[in-house]
Amino acid sequence: MAENKFGSDALNVFDGKSFSYVYENDWAFTNVFEGATRISVVEGRGTLREHVEIRRVGPDAYFIAWIDDEMGALTQLVDLAAKTLLVSVPIEGKIEVWTGTITAFDDANA
Repeated sequence: MAENKFGSDALNVFDGKSFSYVYENDWAFTNVFEGATRISVVEGRGTLREHVEIRRVGPDAYFIAWIDDEMGALTQLVDLAAKTLLVSVPIEGKIEVWTGTITAFDDANA
């Protein structure tokens, strides 16, 4: 497999960070990353702890993927410099793509 020209430190960029964003439909989330685990508190579902794969795809751009127990495979394309993201969401047998705005990306313990 070819080495990623943007480096292999993508997981380190997110580890220990609190990552908040809001989608175009006004759904807002805050995730905390502990290594390759994404931790989110979701209304009606409680605290979710999901394994993530993170790859750097540009200087400040990241591809994040995980499996949600209820929704299935979710992916985000995150641009930290532009403070934007795209997400693919499986809904009723189709894939929807939503835009979002990053509202915070900070140390989780700050």
